[in-house]
Amino acid sequence: MPDQVRHDGFQGSKPRLAEVFCGAFFQKSDRLLGCHAVTGDAVSAGAWVAFAELAGPVLLVMLVIGLAAGILQTATQIREASIPFVLKLAGVAALTTAAGPLMMGGMEQYAIRLLAAIPALVHG
Repeated sequence: MPDQVRHDGFQGSKPRLAEVFCGAFFQKSDRLLGCHAVTGDAVSAGAWVAFAELAGPVLLVMLVIGLAAGILQTATQIREASIPFVLKLAGVAALTTAAGPLMMGGMEQYAIRLLAAIPALVHG
């Protein structure tokens, strides 16, 4: 069966490892990979994006729960430190259970890009 040109411009039905390079992490053309080469700054920026995708939802859930618990405690004049802690713990556990695979997807893609970029980073 002949290779078909996909919408992203690459041929074949399965993505090659070099195709992972195509995206926002590249600046100069690299014909050997059929794509672009990675720079050190792009790897650093990708690490920050992957970290934000992983930690951002958790921090946002903890912020919202902590704020709501603080307002509720202030309104009712209950000063118990374990209430927000237990609520935050339950919220993070629910978030990790529900959205854990989605959050790890960004980290997985970054790891794939990083491992595939090692030769380009080493050889300049």
